[in-house]
Amino acid sequence: MDGTLRTTRSGEIYPREPDDVQLLPGRKEVLQRWLEDGYRLFFVSNQSGVASGNVSREAVDACFQRTVELLGFPVAEIAVCPHPAFPAGCFCRKPLAGLGIYLKQKHDLASEHLVMVGDMDSDAQFAVALGAKYYSAEEFFDRGWRAPLAVSTPSGLC
Repeated sequence: MDGTLRTTRSGEIYPREPDDVQLLPGRKEVLQRWLEDGYRLFFVSNQSGVASGNVSREAVDACFQRTVELLGFPVAEIAVCPHPAFPAGCFCRKPLAGLGIYLKQKHDLASEHLVMVGDMDSDAQFAVALGAKYYSAEEFFDRGWRAPLAVSTPSGLC
């Protein structure tokens, strides 16, 4: 999310309040095309600031809801890992696949139709662990990727 889809007005690494959320340029338009082609949008995000006490879970949730409002279209689910970055001790923190496996099972998503967009090595490793196609945020949004022809099986965009 942070650095891939949104940034902050304040210049902080991640938002701590909804008014600080700002979409990065061109994101909404590219995602809208994928949604029109039959994909569903999921947010998957590490939020270790919750564990460190730098931000509350309620503030994180409010900032995600503000992101959804700014996009103006539905997000199927928001999956968050609130655990510490170090030492890695949970299965839900990217690059581990826990959140992705949860979303695949809950929403009956087919690996061959999953697309992951991110800005970190952990995002790329997460995609590999799920069997998803990976695009860097720069590549995906700057080139304005179009979704493949409409899909007939459950698909998702993380």
